Amino acid sequence: MRYLTATDIAQLGESLRQIDPAWANQPGSLGEQRVWYQGQEPYFDLMIERQGETISWLQLTLRGQALSWQATTNRITTGETEELDMPPLVSYYAASKGIRLESNFDADFVKLAIAILQTRPEDALLSRAAALLVEAMKA
Repeated sequence: MRYLTATDIAQLGESLRQIDPAWANQPGSLGEQRVWYQGQEPYFDLMIERQGETISWLQLTLRGQALSWQATTNRITTGETEELDMPPLVSYYAASKGIRLESNFDADFVKLAIAILQTRPEDALLSRAAALLVEAMKA
């Protein structure tokens, strides 16, 4: 993934589309809302959990890589998804993902994720997610 061009990054960012919130939210949740974005690639999506305008958790996956961030710790973790190890019929569904955390932090993948999210300044939620990751990288 380190070989992605600025055009590739822009295309990935542009491809992110919000999925119907009813698919990502459980009935009766107490003020928390989960927002799900999917990209044009089968293994590219972003889940954001928020309460009002405050993001409490996010997870981005792309091409077998994953990152997660939590507000409670302001910490980013990186890892790999298991979807590339599963049969195609199962791995097609984003909900089938399992994440294996890496022992080494993948700063390059986080920088790539930030760059992708920053291509969408018109989407306030994606802009806030990018800003949170930037701040967490400084910590």
